[in-house]
Amino acid sequence: MDVTDNPRENALQAFLLICPIGAYIGRVTRGIDMELNYHGSENTDITVKLIISREYSDSDRAYASRFVQYVRNHVETEWLKKNYPRMKIETATLDVTNREACTCWLIKELASFFKRYARNSLASVDLTSAPREWFFMAIDVSAIFPEDQLSFYNVPASHRSKPSSFLDEEIEDSGTRHENVVSGSLRHPLKYWLSPVDETGCITEHHILLRTMWNLRQNQQAYDATLVAKNFKAECLSAYDNAIGDLRQSKNQRKRATLRTLEERRQELNNMELEHVRKKISRFFSDIKLHKLFKESLGTYVFTQTGESLASTICVP
Repeated sequence: MDVTDNPRENALQAFLLICPIGAYIGRVTRGIDMELNYHGSENTDITVKLIISREYSDSDRAYASRFVQYVRNHVETEWLKKNYPRMKIETATLDVTNREACTCWLIKELASFFKRYARNSLASVDLTSAPREWFFMAIDVSAIFPEDQLSFYNVPASHRSKPSSFLDEEIEDSGTRHENVVSGSLRHPLKYWLSPVDETGCITEHHILLRTMWNLRQNQQAYDATLVAKNFKAECLSAYDNAIGDLRQSKNQRKRATLRTLEERRQELNNMELEHVRKKISRFFSDIKLHKLFKESLGTYVFTQTGESLASTICVP
């Protein structure tokens, strides 16, 4: 396929395309073509990651040759050889019906990608030929990353099958279990946990709390609430001192307002009793309860598997 005029004014630094391979390979390849044509360029670091279903690999002998290889050959022939010779094509085998496992996997993939390409980068995730659990995972993950960096897309069928066209075993299948997909909630400031600074350039105490929790996890220390508060306060004050020192050396007059804000926040935290620090971080945890990064245990918080997947990427230099 030849590349048409790319509608983007500026080429992306990097583009990550993640595509589960199921039965609808015609629609999957069409989605790949549209995404690469729209977001790709010769100067963009492009990675196409094809997701192989472990269940299909084990149960269907034709899956690898007829479906997986078809999609890979299409990407190689139409895009790697003709348009983007530096593009990388990778595969990952997942249990795509395991919502939690896929959520943790995708969080780590995206966090690692955005850590490497912090600016002018985009990740697109295909929903076209994936099971419903992959859709549910998309709901979980979409709340963690900015909308201008992550998108989920679907290529609808040109015609839909009639109910009478399905096999009897599909029609009469009573399923396995009932599960809650998502509950209504407000949007919370998770972005402050993920970024060391906010929109004004001030350090984010939420991010420091994430690092404090990760350091305790790495040192195998108990998640004692008082210890968390003590370490959090010390790391915050150190971060404020470093940021204030850097700004005082800066000749940029526009940073004076940021400097005053940092000095005021540092003084407020420095004068805060440990009990009030504990209440402060308790509010921070409550703000992101929706995202299930931590679970409460004996009056304090510990990482969930999802939270550990995110912190292990965000907090490692």
